[in-house]
Amino acid sequence: MDIKYFHFSLAPVQGFIAQARRTRDFWTGSFLLSWLSAVAMKAVLAQNENNEIIFPEADKDYLLWLEHGKGKSKNPPEHGCVPNRFKARVYEGFDPLIVVKAVNTAWKALADKVYEGDLIAVDEITKEIWDRQVKAYWELSWVISDDPEDSSALDVRKNWRSYLPPIEPGVKCMMMDGWQELSGIPKPNADELTAFWKKLRDKNNKGIKTDLRVNEHLCAIAFIKRRFVRYFHQVNQSMTGWTLRGWEVNAGRPSVAYMAAVHWLEQVLKEAENDPRISYQLRLFRYRAFRLTKSQYNEWDNQIDCLKPYTKHRKWLALDGNVFFESALENVNIYEDQNMAQQVIKELKDLQKLLPDNIKPATPFYAVLMMDGDSLGKQMSDTDKQPAITKGLGDFTACVPDLVKEKNGFLIYAGGDDVLAILPLENVLSCALAIREKYDRIFAELNQLLDEKVKVSTSISAAVIFAHIKMPLTKVLKNAHELLDEAAIAEKNSASLKFKV
Repeated sequence: MDIKYFHFSLAPVQGFIAQARRTRDFWTGSFLLSWLSAVAMKAVLAQNENNEIIFPEADKDYLLWLEHGKGKSKNPPEHGCVPNRFKARVYEGFDPLIVVKAVNTAWKALADKVYEGDLIAVDEITKEIWDRQVKAYWELSWVISDDPEDSSALDVRKNWRSYLPPIEPGVKCMMMDGWQELSGIPKPNADELTAFWKKLRDKNNKGIKTDLRVNEHLCAIAFIKRRFVRYFHQVNQSMTGWTLRGWEVNAGRPSVAYMAAVHWLEQVLKEAENDPRISYQLRLFRYRAFRLTKSQYNEWDNQIDCLKPYTKHRKWLALDGNVFFESALENVNIYEDQNMAQQVIKELKDLQKLLPDNIKPATPFYAVLMMDGDSLGKQMSDTDKQPAITKGLGDFTACVPDLVKEKNGFLIYAGGDDVLAILPLENVLSCALAIREKYDRIFAELNQLLDEKVKVSTSISAAVIFAHIKMPLTKVLKNAHELLDEAAIAEKNSASLKFKV
């Protein structure tokens, strides 16, 4: 039987994830990349029952949700967990172009749902921009090799660049650098831009006023990232030998401001349950803040673990995170109506006066945790070690969501040996420690079952950034990447230093 090895990669990664304005944008980029990578995996497996994803281990439950809109697990996939590249063992008759077609078809199917839901009545110029950008965005690279030990074939192929992005005229997107925003206005014109995007927001489609802030002008790619959660469950697309289906996705993702205020809010709600004065003042504060934010609950269903005991106060928990900080309330770029903002500040100060002295005002800082395994790539070139590495990383990926959740964090991505999460200051170091201990324990237990020559040497590096809520999240993550690279270099030189803050 003729056996080949298929290597696949989906790009851009950093450009799709890192170009963002909110935590939800980062999460969306990670989620959609994972989804499209899983589509590619399914397109490989559907061609022959003997085809197998060698690395990373294919998440069987994720693939069930992909094909049936349901899986063995009660809860659907909620975060990015499938790496953007993989290696598969394939047999005679395998066609890589079917995989490429599957990814492009899935992306277009989702884009079509968003367009039909929000933009179908917009003019032809917008449709031309939409079609051009949706068609041209992804760069798919693949190679087939006869050598099971060849781990560099795809990297060599990617050096032979054949991707040519389209020329983008007009006013550019506020999220995705270089891409034209959807109005098609040839040059900056505030009145025309405002009119186009206000018309979209005034449609009052589900969640659109929360998803699109006033004066945000987006390209097709950014618009899909913002709106896909409203339409993902509608995806039902015939593929070669199987059917792609979506599922309901929770739109609630905590902002960095909300994450900074999590434990202050927890303490306030706890006091309010025992003190009628605090409870009354909290109601006044919520009323004023709700009016200031134009009756929007921007933090609905963000599922922070320590706040779950207070779900009966969902309207308090769903307030925009900025309203808990006086400095944010005084920022005219966040809240134009400063008269109303001053009323909220007064209620916030009155609330703080009623709290015990040990409950200080919320601190406008949060933490980003980024982690990455060390030296596994080099060991993957040893085919005898590949099964253990694949098994270990699969087990590790499955554990991370609960570890982050238990520490009141918001997980953006956990796949292979990579982790990216946002947490309150108070929890980030203990979360990093818990993840590192789990990683070490998984591979230690695996090594006990292996012969000496195939034991896997493992360690994991971590970077923690403590950031102010005003700092652009893109810059924060860039700094986290740089710190993580330093931590990885330090690990090579000294096993005692693997953590950078």
